[in-house]
Amino acid sequence: GAGGSGGAGGTVSMRGAGERSGSRGMDAIDAAESGLAFAPGAIRVSFSHLYDTLGLCLVDDRSTLLLYSLLHGNTSFLEYCLVRQDMDTVMLPLMEMLYNAPSRTPNQIYILLIIVLILSQDASFNANIHKLVVRDVPWYKERMLRDTTLGSLLMVLLIRTVKYNLSKLRDVYLHTNCLAALANMAPHCRDMSAYAAQRLVSLFDMLARKYTRLADAAAAAGLDVLAPGAEGGSGGDGDGDRDGVGGGAPAEMHIFADFLRIVLEIINSTLTYALPKNPEVVYALLHRQELFEPFAQHPRFSELVLNIKNVLAYFNRSMDAAGMDAAQWTTERVTEVITAAAAKFRAESHVRVFQELRFTYEEETSPEEFFVPYVWSLVCAHSGVPWDPACIALLPADGGDGDG
Repeated sequence: GAGGSGGAGGTVSMRGAGERSGSRGMDAIDAAESGLAFAPGAIRVSFSHLYDTLGLCLVDDRSTLLLYSLLHGNTSFLEYCLVRQDMDTVMLPLMEMLYNAPSRTPNQIYILLIIVLILSQDASFNANIHKLVVRDVPWYKERMLRDTTLGSLLMVLLIRTVKYNLSKLRDVYLHTNCLAALANMAPHCRDMSAYAAQRLVSLFDMLARKYTRLADAAAAAGLDVLAPGAEGGSGGDGDGDRDGVGGGAPAEMHIFADFLRIVLEIINSTLTYALPKNPEVVYALLHRQELFEPFAQHPRFSELVLNIKNVLAYFNRSMDAAGMDAAQWTTERVTEVITAAAAKFRAESHVRVFQELRFTYEEETSPEEFFVPYVWSLVCAHSGVPWDPACIALLPADGGDGDG
């Protein structure tokens, strides 16, 4: 698994499927109006006003750092956010910032992803985010997105961030955070859009090709590509691998093996726990089912690939039973057959059920090593005081603009 990857003042770790991420004591009651006892001199803040104001102000790293501090440091506010029905108020501006990742610093992206990971630890958040429909996403330029669920949009943006990171930043911690949030969301998916399903399969294809190239290079160099001794990156304690995607071939290969397995587990989790509600996932997998064949005998992936192949075999039989010639099949007709077959699908009859893969965010024992320079870099950038970065020993030598 990918538990234990560190960076940005925290680590990502796996926990058992039975564990919960906190109590639900507030039940959407505004703390300022709940009748709770307050210490003398305490400032009473309306959570509803704070939530709405954050939704209007999430435009830069100052506001996102404040939101992170509130979610991580104030359990009552986190609980309040998780039961709000209008989660698009906060999530849409966050997603727009994540969409603009190429114009942001790594630290800014870290905070955005940590916020998403913290929220994705809650099952109700994952369920509700797939029920809320977004009518239009004007800032998404690659294609027109209409009437897509907030969950599908978030999945698309997380996958897009992985691809951007692979091509530009090459940061293991960013990869792990994105995949961890996707893994948390997977069992609760419903009505995943065709575009999100295609992006998920495309993500597997991209990582599979990268892993295959690294494995072939290692084999050509006479290395044992299955030997566990060279593993690094997303396993272990997370030390020294934050910038490790571009390291030595054996370690890099095992890092991508970890990522590839997580994506397979994401797909498996969706098929096991949410298949009847996601016909587009089945369609996307059927369309590119040949991608999984090279990994059917791989010891790291075979059990997960076998599950996918068993599911696809079930739907291929349903397609054959329809008795139609190849020329008669249309996208609409294939979707109809998949939807009808999905309604009768029982996971326990076709797949080996694995424990849900769940990740949590845990702040490091010394988070100040990340946050103190980061906060002071924001002070220097936005206070209006003409600081001389060369005289500030706390910040990186280049003065830092959030890159530290």
